[in-house]
Amino acid sequence: MPFDPKRIPTDLIDNLKKGNSALYVGSGLSIKAGLPSWATLMTELIEEVKKLPYDMTAQISDYEIMKKDPNKFLSLAQDLKSALGDKMYNEYLEKRFGNDSLSPTEDHKTITNIPFAFIITTNYDQLIEKAFAFNKHHYPAVLTHISSRDIAYKLWNNQFFILKAHGDVVIRKDEIIMTERDYREILFKSQGFQTVLQVMFSTKSIVFVGTSFTDPDFILLMRYLHTAYDGGGPTHYILINENEVLDVEAKRNMEDFNLHSIKYNPENDREQVGQFLTALKDSVSVV
Repeated sequence: MPFDPKRIPTDLIDNLKKGNSALYVGSGLSIKAGLPSWATLMTELIEEVKKLPYDMTAQISDYEIMKKDPNKFLSLAQDLKSALGDKMYNEYLEKRFGNDSLSPTEDHKTITNIPFAFIITTNYDQLIEKAFAFNKHHYPAVLTHISSRDIAYKLWNNQFFILKAHGDVVIRKDEIIMTERDYREILFKSQGFQTVLQVMFSTKSIVFVGTSFTDPDFILLMRYLHTAYDGGGPTHYILINENEVLDVEAKRNMEDFNLHSIKYNPENDREQVGQFLTALKDSVSVV
């Protein structure tokens, strides 16, 4: 069953046409390009720990249990980083996400033809940038969480940019955000980034794609934003598998976060993500 374009709220389309909408891209959009989900990445890092030249049997046993619970991913990532050491940990992420042979998918390319005010991504790869280079023949401005002054400048001047909110393995691999400690630093101690994050989410309607309610980064972001402005501001939208959210949960998300769930059928779910993006593109295309 294909995605039904009628499920796209008219308010979202209107916001796009007015330049009042932005996109949030999670790891799910890069899976078709060969990159891992949160759960898969945890498994891969555990395999790297197994290669260490000393006995980690007890720790690995705990890791295998922790990886089954998405709520423990950030804590697990922290332990895995400690076990591997900064150098080995960073090198693995660079090798995994900075691979030059990775190519953007059709979904990434479709995104370049939708008039978002800006794009936020928690992904470490450069697939969105590559899609712009392929489709638009230019490389967009790319900023990270340490560039709050530049982000503020772009927002004030209504200039498009891509925010790599958790860093980029090619630009600054030593400043990647993935562990519990990393998130505490960026969300609770970086005042400049906190400020621009609040501005982005309180002035633009954000469309979440490639993420879910089990992704730890998404969960933390929603909790932080709810604390920051208590659910006020524009309505945001999340494209979500209908099996992942009950109606009562969707209602609560709307009340707590101004987050509207756009549900799709779980059959061929990754194809439906692409169909949603295409429908969004077509809805704002100039005839």
